Amino acid sequence: MTAVRGAGYTTFKNQPLSQGLKSATPSIELKVDDSPESKIKQIEEKISVLIEESVLANCKGNYQKSLEYAKDAQHKEKSLMKLREQASLLEGHDWDISFSVLFNLANEYEACEMYTEALSTYQSITKNKFLTHGAKVKINMGNIYLKQNLPTRAIKMYRMAMDQLANNNRALRLKLMHNMGIVFLRINHPEDAAASFEYIMTEKPTFKTGLHLVVANFMAGDPEKTKRSFQELLQVPLDIEDDDKYTTISDDPVSQLLVEVLKNDKLRKLEKERKIYAERCVLSTARLIAPFIESSFTEGYHWVTEAIKSSRHATLAHALEISKALVFLKQRELGEAIDILKSFEKKETKVATAAATNLSFLFYLQGDLDQAEKYGEAAKLADFYNSSALVNLGNCMAARGDPEKAKQLYQEAISMDSSSVEALYNLGLMSQKLRFYEEALDYFHKILVLVRNHSHVLFQIGRTHELMGEMEVSVEWYLKALALAPTDSGILTKLAQIHERDGDRRQAYQHYYDSYKCNPGNVDVIEWIAEYMMNDINVPERAIVFYQHGNGLRPNDPKWLLSIAACYRKLGNNVLAMDFYQRVFKQFPDNIQALQQLIPLSQETGSKDSKIYTEELKKLEKSLTKKNIRGDEDNSTKRIHKSNLRDTMFTDNVGGGFGSGKIIRNPSSEIVRGDNFRGPVLPNPGPGSGTKSLSKNPISSGNSSNSGIRLTNRDYLGTGNNSSVKKFGTPNQESSLVPKSTTTISSSRSISRTNQESPRSQTTIQRDSDDDVDDFFSNQTVSANLLKF
Repeated sequence: MTAVRGAGYTTFKNQPLSQGLKSATPSIELKVDDSPESKIKQIEEKISVLIEESVLANCKGNYQKSLEYAKDAQHKEKSLMKLREQASLLEGHDWDISFSVLFNLANEYEACEMYTEALSTYQSITKNKFLTHGAKVKINMGNIYLKQNLPTRAIKMYRMAMDQLANNNRALRLKLMHNMGIVFLRINHPEDAAASFEYIMTEKPTFKTGLHLVVANFMAGDPEKTKRSFQELLQVPLDIEDDDKYTTISDDPVSQLLVEVLKNDKLRKLEKERKIYAERCVLSTARLIAPFIESSFTEGYHWVTEAIKSSRHATLAHALEISKALVFLKQRELGEAIDILKSFEKKETKVATAAATNLSFLFYLQGDLDQAEKYGEAAKLADFYNSSALVNLGNCMAARGDPEKAKQLYQEAISMDSSSVEALYNLGLMSQKLRFYEEALDYFHKILVLVRNHSHVLFQIGRTHELMGEMEVSVEWYLKALALAPTDSGILTKLAQIHERDGDRRQAYQHYYDSYKCNPGNVDVIEWIAEYMMNDINVPERAIVFYQHGNGLRPNDPKWLLSIAACYRKLGNNVLAMDFYQRVFKQFPDNIQALQQLIPLSQETGSKDSKIYTEELKKLEKSLTKKNIRGDEDNSTKRIHKSNLRDTMFTDNVGGGFGSGKIIRNPSSEIVRGDNFRGPVLPNPGPGSGTKSLSKNPISSGNSSNSGIRLTNRDYLGTGNNSSVKKFGTPNQESSLVPKSTTTISSSRSISRTNQESPRSQTTIQRDSDDDVDDFFSNQTVSANLLKF
């Protein structure tokens, strides 16, 4: 035996040899740094992460979540300050972290419209002497005061920020002065606003500032300063390079490909946007000041046009001339408008196309379809892809009673511009007229894809289902249209007629009464309500009120006075009843019904006039009998003549076929009718004129008829690529064709507020006999369109 044991040997049983090694090796433990500096660093990292999360949530629109992150960051920042204070490390604190936390928290309060908390947080920043961004924070405080409709406090904050800003912050000072000018305009201080904008124009002129300067001088009522500011606007540089670099002379395919790439790159798009904005500013100010700067409207437009022609924006002069023509149209001076538009016939292609399209529209409104077609063809020849000209030509064909040709032209317009809402709408109407109901539904549903929730389109879908005999489906679509236009009397009357047809007179009365409240001038609705009160619910005293209203609208119709007399007689007041019958007899001596009622009433009251009324009745009956005999003889002669004429024109051959002279009716021309369908009810199937505009270009609204023109200026919507405003449809015409305008020269963008009004449609009550679809379309008004730059 030896005194030294072997390595790894132990005397304990069942113990692994490696255990001795482990016990001999010392354990290694990680050292944790609990120093204050390490904790401070960890908290600062957490604060940075929370601020980033808050900003990302704000960008996604989740303002509540971003506010929670900002509050958590504030709590972390407070714990950080407490830890530094305990460790006596305040001198090394990074105050940018505190500013970031408070500034982000104030922004989130402002995003959540918690303006009081936001202002309090901003004030805590300004009061802290260690935070050096107090001047910029005051700008945000001024913006909040402006949102709270406190412009005086906003201006005060802007001025305090201006005093604290360093002189080297020139760009920020100019932006701040622009803000002050805008606020001055809001509180109707145009002189102070003009002073701010003039200073900016001397330092760094821009189109936005020039536009606001013109508006300020215009509000101040100073024509000379307005002229001078407009000339300053025209001198603002575009900062756009010459377009010659986008044209290539070389035949090298590589060079041509390179030029094509440059035409569509981001820099080129930015240049186009700047040019569009500049053109919009110039045209907007020109239209604004033209009627103001000179003694007359014509002289003002002449001065503005000459000023534009002598500037770098000379290409906009033609657009301004067409805008002048539109103003003449609004003033109903059609001759002046036509003369201006005719002057563009020999100008460049785009201007000639626009003028020809407008002339086609104007002559259509005047009922001169020949001239309308002439200029429509001219617009089509000048620009083969002008879908507006095709729509106007289709309207002319529809007015001439050729729906098939009109439909063909509308389809050509769709092939040129698949998003033409006017062409799709008119195609749906023509398909209705030709009884292609499935096609009509397809066209109307395509419009709903382009323009959602439009009352005109929803109504036409309901009407199409009604013509197909699907009454339940049609009612659903009518109710959808009513939800968008709750004050449209035409839709309400249509629903009332459907319920009356189904036997639900109580629900029909509710819709008729709502229609009466929206349109008190519809005598047919008044008559129905009065008859319902008289016969169904037996309240003649209320019926008298409606009959008196109807008599005020139609004083030359004796039925109103007769109905009032019948109501008084039902109430037992024979004296007043006799008085109204006598008024009818005096005003309408040939009225038999009044005499027939006066005779028994005079006998009941013991009046001596009963014999006079009896003699007058006999005379009147004799004269009417003679007229009826003569009328029957004339009618029988006409019937014999027509039957002889038919026998000579059409003879039935047994064989039929070609050359037989037998007319074979096309089965597809028959009206599809259901069990409860009685034909079209309303002669005007559309809602009224209170709809929003749908497309990029402006059109004229109002009723279009052969007898004259009515232009209104309501319900404008936003504009698209053409800086033009548009309205959709024509009021008071259920299936009037929607106009379409040509493409404008200017491609600037403008935004107009929507002033929604309730659409109305005048309607008539269901007749006893079934109506044919052709009767509905026989007197439809077709509308063309008007271009506006």
